[in-house]
Amino acid sequence: MIEKDLSYMLVNDILAKDLENPQTGLLLLSKGHRLRATDITLLIKNNVSSVIVETDDKKIADSIIHQIHSLWSNVNKEFNDGYIENINGVKQLFANIVEGNEAKLEEVFDNYLVLLEGALARGYLLHVLHKIRGYDDYTYRHSLNVSLISGIIGKLMGLSLEDITNLSQAGLLHDIGKVKINEQIIGKKGPLTDDEYNKVQFHTTFGYEVLQDLGNISMKIQTAALAHHERLNGSGYPLGLKGDEIPLYAQIIAVADTYDAICSDRVYKKKESPFVAIDELTKGMYEGKYSVEIVTKFTYFLISGYVGYEVILNNKIRAKILLVHNEEPLRPLLQIDKEYIDLRKRRDLAIKEIIL
Repeated sequence: MIEKDLSYMLVNDILAKDLENPQTGLLLLSKGHRLRATDITLLIKNNVSSVIVETDDKKIADSIIHQIHSLWSNVNKEFNDGYIENINGVKQLFANIVEGNEAKLEEVFDNYLVLLEGALARGYLLHVLHKIRGYDDYTYRHSLNVSLISGIIGKLMGLSLEDITNLSQAGLLHDIGKVKINEQIIGKKGPLTDDEYNKVQFHTTFGYEVLQDLGNISMKIQTAALAHHERLNGSGYPLGLKGDEIPLYAQIIAVADTYDAICSDRVYKKKESPFVAIDELTKGMYEGKYSVEIVTKFTYFLISGYVGYEVILNNKIRAKILLVHNEEPLRPLLQIDKEYIDLRKRRDLAIKEIIL
């Protein structure tokens, strides 16, 4: 923690101690609160001259913030600011659990619901998530991305708003068990040994236990954390569940989790394009790992959002997406100069990258 002079440069910093009015002693803001511009104004009016805030290890990296601004600040500032605020919130939540502090989960959920509403109303905002480069704060960004993608899938499947909300919250907490895994293993810059991989697999069981200990967490959210690495054909972990033994929330989060992981830079692997991720999900669907309904509806939503965009094919040629087919969304109608190519008929060609 560090003491800093009060200024609007402290927006998004996190209070390390309760803050009281210096004259009256009344509590103004609580420890763990993320400062907003309105908070700074309040503190100025209450004659507060300095505050004690957490050091930068509990804030997201500046390199990530700059990239987020480049994606959304000119498109939807509210979503842009909310996305940054919620990554900070997830990071603080994980830190609170590790340090044995109050989780303040209700505050995290309240802030998150505003962002979720924006994503559900403007799903196109999620089409550029994969543009963020680097693995700084990956676990926290990944948790937020999985929650938003899961919410979109829930909407595509016609779930109730209550279910979409609970599903998204489950996505936000699906990797909470990683707080109990050695950081040297989570952040290892290279392939994991068999022993390390086995230890990482325990994050599902640990997540279930953490959520039980927090209390007031619905069983659907708890079991989603436990079962999001289960696969319909029984090849997953930790219980080797099959088919309908796997809760719906976990089936949806499994798809969102896999998609975002493939599209994100990680310490041991560079990110791939959304088309590569969808291709992997489609293969997994045919292998019986993922739900056909979930994968096909998500694929159509995602690819439809790229109509009019240029792509690069596996033969290095550039093309433009003109039309997405319901039955095979991964193989749309393309235009190359004045020629039209239907990828359903050209099985030798495939989209490898989107140009944004």
